[in-house]
Amino acid sequence: MRSLAILDSTLREGEQFTSAFFTFEQRLKIARLLDAVGVEFIEVPSPAVSPEMRRTVQALCEIGLSAHVVAHVRCIEADVRAALDTSVFGLNLFYGTSAELRTYSHGRRIDQLLADAVP
Repeated sequence: MRSLAILDSTLREGEQFTSAFFTFEQRLKIARLLDAVGVEFIEVPSPAVSPEMRRTVQALCEIGLSAHVVAHVRCIEADVRAALDTSVFGLNLFYGTSAELRTYSHGRRIDQLLADAVP
């Protein structure tokens, strides 16, 4: 029989819309609630986002959850290292490749993205 694992991205996606913000305590509470209902993986923002997010991610890794904390990080060495410097269980790697993101977010061409992602 195949197994099913749930990865919840509330702590990451939940703050992706205008004026959404979780406090440090709210993030811990959300993680504990997700853990209590049996979520196996909790996806968090990249610790490279800010010192506050790094502190939050590390705290989530240390509060005794059964769930595994995984960080959503760009395929950039500095971002990966920032995540690995915490106690996350794993990494969900991404790189924005849409024309809109390449133009308005990071301003990089596909060949530049590939060079960063595959050293």
